[in-house]
Amino acid sequence: MHDLLAVGFSLQHAVQFSQRAYPQQAAFFSKIDQQLRTGCLLADALKPYLRIELYYQLLLAEQHGSLSITLKEIGQYLQVQKQQHRQLKTLLEYPLILLVMLGTILAALLIFVFPELQSWQQQNQLPIGEQWPIGETLIITGGVFFSYGGLAAIHWRHMSTLKKVRHQCRWPLFGKIFREYYGYYLTSNLAILLQHGFSLHEICQLTNKFDDDSLLHQVGQAAFELSSQGRQLTDLILKAPFLPDELAIFINRGLTNEQLGQELTLFSKLKFKKFRQSTMHILVLVQPALFILIAAGIFLMYLSILLPIYHSLQEVY
Repeated sequence: MHDLLAVGFSLQHAVQFSQRAYPQQAAFFSKIDQQLRTGCLLADALKPYLRIELYYQLLLAEQHGSLSITLKEIGQYLQVQKQQHRQLKTLLEYPLILLVMLGTILAALLIFVFPELQSWQQQNQLPIGEQWPIGETLIITGGVFFSYGGLAAIHWRHMSTLKKVRHQCRWPLFGKIFREYYGYYLTSNLAILLQHGFSLHEICQLTNKFDDDSLLHQVGQAAFELSSQGRQLTDLILKAPFLPDELAIFINRGLTNEQLGQELTLFSKLKFKKFRQSTMHILVLVQPALFILIAAGIFLMYLSILLPIYHSLQEVY
């Protein structure tokens, strides 16, 4: 749709053209077209299909200009997500097959090999060597992981969006991806509003009207509370992992709102580029990490078989 708006199509004409160009999604575009005819904003029409953060990004762009550019950016982001899922699925296919085979072999060892080994040791009156209780270990380990995962999921659901984002930005390996994405997301929205004459105080007042669960609302609220205490916005920027430190440099340069908005627009594009690079880098590490896990599993299985035999033979000789 970005391409159609860029060549001069009106929004409604672009939706109608998309309805004809993509017959498989004709019902979807028809529903959007009907809502636009009633005076509904595109962002409101798409709200049921978008995450709340993308909805507000689109809403701000539609209300304050830059709709075409924002549609392009959202489209690129969704395309990156789709490519990541497809690539991740491809990378996981072979390791998952190996993991299934490894699990099958482990089950066979527990059911057939280890009981026979113990029976052989008893029949030959050999001392039963030390043997890892693999089955019990797996059950205990699995129970601990599931219990911890369940408690973590319950705790996660009750956390505010801002706290969730803070945690995501500190995750090992994946934290950098979240930092780059949220840095892009917040600076791009800030740039749109600054270019249309909003002051930082007015931006806080605007985001205060958004849904309480939205990131923009909670970041705006944190910035407003900071300013009401007489503190500088840079204090929030330097402490928040989801805000790039470079943002403090831009704000302290003494530029007009329009100039600051233009520079932040360019900076947000740079952050989006880094976000894509970070995701590709992490995806490259997925398969080797799984292969290391599989190799460790194979080593432990061999060890669990050979150790009892070794101890038994040691007693004989």
